[in-house]
Formats: sequence, C-alpha cells, structure tokens
Amino acid sequence: MQHHPHVHVVIPGVVLDLRGKRLRFPAKPDFLIHGTPLANRFRNRLELALKTDHPQLHSRLLEQHPQVFRGKWVADVLHTGSGKPALRYLARYVFRSALGPGRLLGYDKSGNIRLLCHESGTNRPHVIALSVDDFLKRWLTHVLPKGFVRVRHHGWMSGAARKTRLLVRALVCGQLDEPKPVLLEAPVPCCPHCGARMKLLATISPRGPPGTTP
Repeated sequence: MQHHPHVHVVIPGVVLDLRGKRLRFPAKPDFLIHGTPLANRFRNRLELALKTDHPQLHSRLLEQHPQVFRGKWVADVLHTGSGKPALRYLARYVFRSALGPGRLLGYDKSGNIRLLCHESGTNRPHVIALSVDDFLKRWLTHVLPKGFVRVRHHGWMSGAARKTRLLVRALVCGQLDEPKPVLLEAPVPCCPHCGARMKLLATISPRGPPGTTP
C-alpha cells in the first residue's frame, strides 16, 4: 500500500501499415520491444511534458523527489499470448480496492492496525502494524486525483476510431461489425436452506429508538 505510481498498458501485437490496408505483425510472436529503452523514453517524455505544460507541477515534484527523473524506471514487458489472461487480471485489478479483507488482521493492544504484506522479491508473508493515521495515509495514496480515470483507450482502440477498428476486425477475424456488449444481471440470492431463488417482496425502513420516527 505504499506510494508506487505505475501504469498497466495492453498493446495488441498487430498494426495497420501506412496505407491502412494490410496488417503487420512483430517479427517474433513473443517479443515486441526491450523494456529498458522503453522505460527511459517514457521517463524522459513525461518529464518534458511536465516541463512544457505544467512547469509549476514539475518544480514542486522535483522539490519533493529530487531524483525522480534521475533514477532507474522499470518497464516490465511480458508476452501474454492471446491477451485474455492479461485482460482478466486487469479487469479484477482495476476495479478492486487497494487491499482485500483477508489482509486486515485486526489490531494489536496499542490500537495499531495489523496488515498482512508480502516482501518484494521473495513474496514472503509478514505482518506489519500501522497507526490509524498511517493506514489512512497509505489508503488515500490509491485514490485517483480529480480528473483522472482508471482506464483509457488509445489508437484504434479508442472510441473515435471505430472505422479503423472495424477494418482491423475485418482483416483479423473476418467480422464486419463489433460484438454487442454483454449485459450482466445482478446475481439473485438463493435460500441457504432449500437453495431456491429468493424474490424481493418489500423493503422495511430502518427504525430508530422507541419514540422516534423512521
């Protein structure tokens, strides 16, 4: 739960040529680009964009973290096959909270929150104790700033590139239209005794102490 800014990017292993008529695939099916030059270029381009468009933010960032653009940045480039496992992982990762209930182990005698963690590199589990203020501070580092969104689509995956996306689908899959979205219905609870599907008959408003109105 410590501050560790990072971005997950899913890149399809196919592009259209300059004329937009043919598909081009990587020379090696399981390799696209080296991670080290990608990390360096991303770091340099980000610093240049901050300097140009947000100089005050760039100056404040350097005051708080002087080595942020001088240290080593990491780009972990992995081949995911068809991409379905990566999309399933990111779907769970993007919309869940910073931690699951299984990591909260209660509190100690001093009132500190006991949190289950895993060591970086070894993945060994261990327990740390955080004060309430420290716990809330770490939690709030995972709240997106105003104006940020969790998921963005670029290139021919963006909403404005429907014609290009349809062309890619036609060339790759032989399909001329996009699939219709699947609407997931809310799960219907079942009776814990007989297993039958339950039906909502009425909603009872909460009542306060005697003598008060709901």
